[in-house]
Amino acid sequence: MSKYAVAAMARTGGGSITNIASIAGIRAHGAIAYGPSKAAMAALAREIAVAHGRDGIRANTVAPGHILTPHASHVLPPDARTSRRKVGPLGIEGRCLDVALAVLYSRERRRAVHYRVLLPVDGGVTEIGPLAAHALLSEGEPN
Repeated sequence: MSKYAVAAMARTGGGSITNIASIAGIRAHGAIAYGPSKAAMAALAREIAVAHGRDGIRANTVAPGHILTPHASHVLPPDARTSRRKVGPLGIEGRCLDVALAVLYSRERRRAVHYRVLLPVDGGVTEIGPLAAHALLSEGEPN
């Protein structure tokens, strides 16, 4: 899709492409096909930004993490949702609105200097190491 969008944008003076990936493209989550496909979305944005920046085309990637979507609220058991909240430094699950606002931010012309941004929307989950995550998950439990 980007191939055709880039050609049209180049003819009309530029534009902005925002790919939606996942934090699974930043950190391994045990999903052999899913994670690499999401990492490829960020790589595609980098290549478009480099190849077509002088055509006035910006390309960014938003990488949602633990977002409470309608689907997640139905399929995740309560203990999984509790773990999602506990493992993140902010102690929350994100909202769909958080992802939408990140996309709007990446597309604003006033932010044109924000070029080839990979923006995690994850409450800090991608910044936490395994030992820190274990400690957060163990909070409130006897040692």
